[in-house]
Amino acid sequence: MTCQDCADARRQGCCHCVYTLTCEGCKARMLAKSLAAYKAIEKGEPDDLRDALQRIFPKLPVKQSKLLVWEWWDLLHPKETTP
Repeated sequence: MTCQDCADARRQGCCHCVYTLTCEGCKARMLAKSLAAYKAIEKGEPDDLRDALQRIFPKLPVKQSKLLVWEWWDLLHPKETTP
């Protein structure tokens, strides 16, 4: 489900921008970096992300593909911690 590019991205964070087109993890990571994901999470506007999920993961239920994207979102956008 993931590839070497996903492993590198987990180590390097958002600076790693290499994707394997056949990897679901890479597709989810790409979406997690997208404006559609930002709008869904930060603005409460999920329509663009839902459409992208259905196009990019046509065989997966939307809920499952959304979980893949949210996992990457959390890795790429760590919550601020207070000292």
